[in-house]
Amino acid sequence: TQEVQRGISLNSAETSIINSYISDIHEVRTETQAICGWNGPGPFHIINNYIEGAGVNIMFGGSDPQIANLVPADIVIRGNHMFKPLTWKVGDPSYLGRHWAIKNLLELKNARRVTIDGNIFENNWVDAQAGIPIVFTARNQDGNAPWCVVEDVVFSNNTVTNTQGGVTILKTSAESKGAITSRITVTNNLFHRIGTFDAFTLLNAPNDIQITHNTVFKNGNIVTLDGDPGTPKGSGLVIRDNLF
Repeated sequence: TQEVQRGISLNSAETSIINSYISDIHEVRTETQAICGWNGPGPFHIINNYIEGAGVNIMFGGSDPQIANLVPADIVIRGNHMFKPLTWKVGDPSYLGRHWAIKNLLELKNARRVTIDGNIFENNWVDAQAGIPIVFTARNQDGNAPWCVVEDVVFSNNTVTNTQGGVTILKTSAESKGAITSRITVTNNLFHRIGTFDAFTLLNAPNDIQITHNTVFKNGNIVTLDGDPGTPKGSGLVIRDNLF
């Protein structure tokens, strides 16, 4: 029942979090993260952990780095179980009565060369955000780090289950303050028990997106492209060999 804003702050050089159990990271009104890094270069290895956080289970970015031109890079997130207990969900029969602020399971706002492979992402619902578990959205969060990017990301061999959506990829926006998302591959994943929102939402035409060999079980739209159009040359979108 204690309010805890963050489990681990990854503001460091090479760091590994392996075979660990991180739970009950939550606050009522404040965004929390089980693991979050924004002011360290990496590389980072997050492997074979149970990770439980109300706001965001794992996030890179979200605050401007104080080191010029820093982008957390060479990140491996493999074999983890990212989970939000239904005891935190208002209206669920198991709800324990404390309304923690719920957002998503994985969010990249400033990260480069990221491998997200073989994880389970389980339980995400509408609360402080829309319940979309995976969010790739480059952000120059406070306006002082125009170099922020999310790029060269591979999301593969994961299971996403019991969530309101799948993956949202935003190229840029006024709120991004010039940061760009590009070169994202989503391949060989299972999306199961997906609710209201799409399995794949691409906003403002992010560059070089590949969605291949995924299996999706859901009603309604699978893919939505929305927002401002991309430039005809070099935008690059491939949706191929999926089972919807």
